[in-house]
Amino acid sequence: MDVEVSDVKKSLVLAENSPGKDSTEYIIIFEPRLSPLTRTLEPYILPFMFYNDVKKQQQMAALTKEKDQLSKSIIMYRSLFEASKQLLDEMKCQVEEAKLKESQLRNELKTYNIDIPTTQQV
Repeated sequence: MDVEVSDVKKSLVLAENSPGKDSTEYIIIFEPRLSPLTRTLEPYILPFMFYNDVKKQQQMAALTKEKDQLSKSIIMYRSLFEASKQLLDEMKCQVEEAKLKESQLRNELKTYNIDIPTTQQV
């Protein structure tokens, strides 16, 4: 019997005057306590930055949000560039195939003594 349990925490607030050094990263470890008959779960590790100043915390939250948006943009652009590269590679392959076919057809026409002018390449 599989049971899925989830409890998502949207925000976690430390008590006022909690000990900690400003602008320092700390880690909270969540360890599930299960009955001995169930399987074991790895603890969940949540790193966070500690700030004494509310304004600084708000600025860091805004910067983190901006960083996340920029990271998503980078992923999107990489995907776009990769798709463009694949398309360009495919077009190059088709050009090479067309050149080969043209050469074959020219040689075939020569066997019938049909002369065609060469085209200018762009």
